Amino acid sequence: MVGLRRRPAVLGGKALFKNQAMFYYVYILKSQKDNELYIGKTKNLKKRLEQHCQGQVKATKGRRPVKLVYYEAYKNKRKWSEQELFYKSGIGRETLKHKI
Repeated sequence: MVGLRRRPAVLGGKALFKNQAMFYYVYILKSQKDNELYIGKTKNLKKRLEQHCQGQVKATKGRRPVKLVYYEAYKNKRKWSEQELFYKSGIGRETLKHKI
């Protein structure tokens, strides 16, 4: 797990870092309608949250409003996928209860 992505320093209108690391996010939403959790993953957290809030995601459309209660950022795609699957397991959901 890594911290939040920082903006690259800009010099003459160009980023100093050409190979900016891409982050992968595992996120947890809580439905304010039924208090249930939704676990998902995305490469663009801000855009994905907007999609959930606008009812564009089938799994959460009927459970709105939803609130982001937790997220983790990863640089490693394999760890990102493994963590999402873990959180969707029984022991993973128990672990989440202690984090949120």
